[in-house]
Amino acid sequence: MLTGHQAWQAAAGQPQRFIPAPRQSPEQRLTVAGTDVDAMDLVVATLRRVAEEAQRIAGCMVEDVRLVVPAGWGPRRRTWMRHAAHRAGLPQPRMIEAPVAAGGHLLAAGVQLPVGSFIVVCDAGGGAEVSVLRRGPAGSRSSPP
Repeated sequence: MLTGHQAWQAAAGQPQRFIPAPRQSPEQRLTVAGTDVDAMDLVVATLRRVAEEAQRIAGCMVEDVRLVVPAGWGPRRRTWMRHAAHRAGLPQPRMIEAPVAAGGHLLAAGVQLPVGSFIVVCDAGGGAEVSVLRRGPAGSRSSPP
């Protein structure tokens, strides 16, 4: 199983074997070149690759893992993702909802968001997800729908 740049290069010659977004929901069935593939295996391979690169760059083992998940993912999908991280040899991850991660990125980049202000985060990736965040003293959090 190839990941990262190697997978993208191999896709040019065998596009039917390429899955550009390996993070799938646990109930989704995937077929690659006529063979059923366990979505968890794809996520595990990707997480291993990311951990190897992080270790190579940092020069030490990965000790703190934070995985960004869609805000709509409930406990079952989050548990599935935790299992994937465990199978990849990673420590217990903290799950961060995608819109909260986006809000945290804005704060880290120096965007001025006064405490109490709201922002709207639109994710138009594989579907469409819109979230409203409220800036609290310690960062952003999702507001209930």
